[in-house]
Amino acid sequence: MRHAYLITVHKNFRILEQFMKVLDQKGTDFYVLIDKKINTCLEKVCTYIPKNSKVIELESLKINWGGGKSN
Repeated sequence: MRHAYLITVHKNFRILEQFMKVLDQKGTDFYVLIDKKINTCLEKVCTYIPKNSKVIELESLKINWGGGKSN
């Protein structure tokens, strides 16, 4: 059985790494979306690389957290 996780990140990249460590298994895909306001990419902030799972970094988008109005 395959599992896919869509993860939106804007800080606390260590939590992302812990999440991937726990769920790293064959048949698991991680789709990671980093908030564009952070201005970084996954390979710069994430030191853990899953051994059995695929990690796909999605194109960054500007995200409004908590329903705030975008400028």
